[in-house]
Amino acid sequence: MREFEIHDFIDLGGKNNEEEGSARSLAERAVPLKGAEHGRYAELLVLRDDYRKEASGIMTLYVYEFGTLLTELFACRIRCMKMERGLSYCTGTLKRGGVLDQQLLRSSMEEGMEGLNAQLARMRRDSLACRQLRTVPDAWISRAKRLYRQIARMIRPEINPQTQSLEALQRLWQRTQDAYRTNSVSDLESILSDTVNLLRRENIYGREVTLTDLPRKIRTTEEEIDRIVTSAPYTYKELLGSRQKIIDRKAELIREIVMYKDRCREEQGELEHWLISHGITVSFLLRQVGGA
Repeated sequence: MREFEIHDFIDLGGKNNEEEGSARSLAERAVPLKGAEHGRYAELLVLRDDYRKEASGIMTLYVYEFGTLLTELFACRIRCMKMERGLSYCTGTLKRGGVLDQQLLRSSMEEGMEGLNAQLARMRRDSLACRQLRTVPDAWISRAKRLYRQIARMIRPEINPQTQSLEALQRLWQRTQDAYRTNSVSDLESILSDTVNLLRRENIYGREVTLTDLPRKIRTTEEEIDRIVTSAPYTYKELLGSRQKIIDRKAELIREIVMYKDRCREEQGELEHWLISHGITVSFLLRQVGGA
C-alpha cells in the first residue's frame, strides 16, 4: 500500500459547476477529441480512475479498522501451521521407526513458509502505517480531483498519443499520478501549468486527436469499471459504512483468533510431549513458534 490517508469514500463529487466547466473547456481546447465516442472514452477513463482511487481508499480504511486483528489472526494461522507440520514430522518419523532430529523438525516446520512470513511482515507494516493516518479535508480532495481531470484529459497516454513518444509528457503524467494518490493540490496545480506550457512549447496545443478501435476500448473500460465495483476492496464499502457492521466484524475476528489460539495451545502441548519424551528442549519449540 502506498496511500496512507482517509478519503471521502461516499461522495466523489463536491464540484463547483462553473469551475468544472472552465476546467473542461481548457482541457478540451488543449487536446480536442474528434467525435462523441472520443469524449465518452475520455470520461470513462476518468471514471475508472475515480473508482480505482476510491477502492484504494476503501482498502486503506479497511486496514485502519481491521488491520490489527487481521494481522493477529494471520499470525495465529501461521503458528498453527507450524505446529501441525511439527506434529506430522514427529508422528511420521516415529511410525517409520526413526529417531526425532531437532534440525529436521526445524526444517519441516519452516519449509515453504517464507512467503507467508513475508506477507505477515507486510500486513504488520500496513497496519502500523494506517494507524498513523491523517484526515484530508473534503475541499482539498475535490480540488485535487478537478485538477487531475484536467491534466488527465490532456496527457494521459490512452488519450494523447504524444505522451507515449514524448519523454517530458511521460514524466508529467507520472508526476500527476503520484500527486493525485496523495491529494497534493499544490503539486497538481504546478503540473497543470507545466502541462499547458509544454503542449504549447511542443506545438501540440490544440492539435486534434483521433483514436482508433474506440468501440472495443470503450467496452473494455466499462468492463474494468464493472470489475472494480463488484469486487474487493470496493465491496467493503457497505461494511465500512455501518458502525454496527464494523463492530460485528471485529467481534467475529476476535472469536476466530481465540479459536486458533486454543487450537495452537492444544497442538503445542501435544508437540511438547513428543519433544520432551525424545530429549528435545521445549525452548527450541517456543523459538520456532515465536518466529511467526
